[in-house]
Order: sequence, then C-alpha cells, then structure tokens
Amino acid sequence: MPLASRDLLWPPMKLPTLFLSTLVLLLTLCPSAHGETTPSAKIVELFNGRDFSGWTIVNDLTRGDGIGTWAVREGVIVCLGKPRGFLKTNQSFKNYRLRLQWRWPEKPSNSGVFLHGEGDDKIWPRAYEAQLAAGNAGELRANGGALFQAASSPEEKFRPKLAGSSERPAGEWNDYEIICRGETITLLVNGVRQNELEKAAQSSGWIALQSEGGPIEFRAITLESL
Repeated sequence: MPLASRDLLWPPMKLPTLFLSTLVLLLTLCPSAHGETTPSAKIVELFNGRDFSGWTIVNDLTRGDGIGTWAVREGVIVCLGKPRGFLKTNQSFKNYRLRLQWRWPEKPSNSGVFLHGEGDDKIWPRAYEAQLAAGNAGELRANGGALFQAASSPEEKFRPKLAGSSERPAGEWNDYEIICRGETITLLVNGVRQNELEKAAQSSGWIALQSEGGPIEFRAITLESL
C-alpha cells in the first residue's frame, strides 16, 4: 500500500522544524565562512610508560652520579629521592594543562614539579616549583633566581597554598592539575584550587620532576595544549 504524505515523516515533525534542524547540523559540520575550523585540544603523553624517551636526567654530581635514582617499573616512574636532581623534558612548553599522579610508596617526603624551567642545569634551576612536599602540596616556589613577577623581590621565594592540605595518605595516588595559560599559573591538588599566580615573569620552558628526599612515584603524565 503506498504511503500517504502524512506518513513520510515519523515521528511527525513539522517541515519548518525539520528545515531548521538540518541547517543547524550543516553549520556544525561545515567550516566557517572564512574556511577556518576550531582546532580540537591536543593531548600529549609526556611519559610513554616504558622509558625516558623525551626526558633528561640531571643529578647533583657533588653527591654521586645518580645511577638508579630514576627507573620505570610497570608503567610507573620510580624515584629514590637521592641524590638530589630532576628529570626534565627535552622540549619547552607554553599555554598548557599538565596532569599527573604521584604517591609516596613509603613515608611521605619531599619533591616537586618544575615549571617554565630555563637556563643552566644546576641544583636548583631557574624555574617555578609546584610543591609536592608532604602536607604542603600546592605551594608555589621560585627557584634558582626566578621571580614570581617582574617587580617581585628576589627574597620572595614561595607563595603559600590557599587551603588546608588536600593530599591523600601515603600509598594512595594523588592528582595534580597545573594550568599555565599566558602569564597565569593555577595549581589544583585532588581537585582543590591551592594556588594561582598572575603576571608571572616566566611563561614558558621545560617541565621537570624533582628528586629531593625520599622515594616517590609518578604516572599518567599528560599535557593538553591550550
């Protein structure tokens, strides 16, 4: 039996509504009038889970060669915490959202995440440090002569966190979200906003994980361009 005209649309839809829905769909799928499309966010795995490709180990040579300080075990970066030093990316970055997880396999100790690193590979380098010291994760430090802002005093070395500790107990994984957008740095520890620096004097550079104290582990290190 031939379909009646009223049966061509099911469920029933008025023609004007159908036309508007189709138009919205076409506008969504097609480039803009200027031939431009909105780029999707690019997420990069900084740590491949197997080795330190794309990273360089820097150690305090006055306290040993650092062999065995850093290792990869079952997709996790394992740091003994001694000798002092850091594991830095070979590439510099700007305007990004950095996400990583860390935990203390034993007694909570001290470490950090260096941001906007530049200059010589010394202990400690010119960089901002997103603090990981137990009980104080989320504090922001200025190391190696870095200034928080162009007019900051060189004696200003740290900015305290905004809230009480939001860290999890030893053995549990913690989430660090670090947003570097233009001249602003925002630190979130397990979803809690713990620090924000505006008009930062440094806005780009390499990223590093710090060896300073006791054993610490890192995993799931990703960077999303902003």
